Amino acid sequence: MEDIYELPGLIQMYQATGEAEYGERALEQTNRAILRQDGTLLSGPEAGACLFALRQTGKQEYRKAADLVFNRLVNGETAVPEAAMPFYAEYDTLFNKKAHYGEIAAYFEGKKAWSGREAAVLIDTIEKMSMEIYEYYRALCDLLKQAVRQKLPAEGQRPEVLLNEEEAWLGYAVLKACSLGVLNREKYGEAGLRIWRCFEVQQDKGEGFGNMLKAQYLIFEKN
Repeated sequence: MEDIYELPGLIQMYQATGEAEYGERALEQTNRAILRQDGTLLSGPEAGACLFALRQTGKQEYRKAADLVFNRLVNGETAVPEAAMPFYAEYDTLFNKKAHYGEIAAYFEGKKAWSGREAAVLIDTIEKMSMEIYEYYRALCDLLKQAVRQKLPAEGQRPEVLLNEEEAWLGYAVLKACSLGVLNREKYGEAGLRIWRCFEVQQDKGEGFGNMLKAQYLIFEKN
């Protein structure tokens, strides 16, 4: 089964470590994704990887692939999948004058409850947005805080082991939000680290989400 988080994991490990191997593998996999399109849209993570590849190489083939995905989403040919929200926000920031920030904010504001995975998508989206449009940026930061407060167990009730995958996703969101300054590091950092330590002992730390969580731990520790 294809790991849809493999590309984000490689890109984030490259960003966290600077090791060329991760960047090279991300470019290779992005090229394979473009070649196998066969008329179908790239996934959100793959489209986001095209923007990474564009920054790394300057090659316009990656811009064209990203253009295709964004234009079809904007034209309503397909609804914007949640997993594509970080790409949608990044493309809108870079090339579309931030015209869809209101739509992005409204999507997340419509949520009544949050999962750990949804909190992770939200912080990935916030990362790609500009503080220049402060109203929407601030609204999403406030939502992230609400989501984390909703999902984190009370201080005395936090388990020593991970109960499920959703808690691992929440740990990713917390560590990344602390590094970005969206969450207070002193207040929330230890909760994210506790989840990472449990994950490190119990889970596969190789490709995909394992790399994403490890990258955020490394970035957190550097700051």
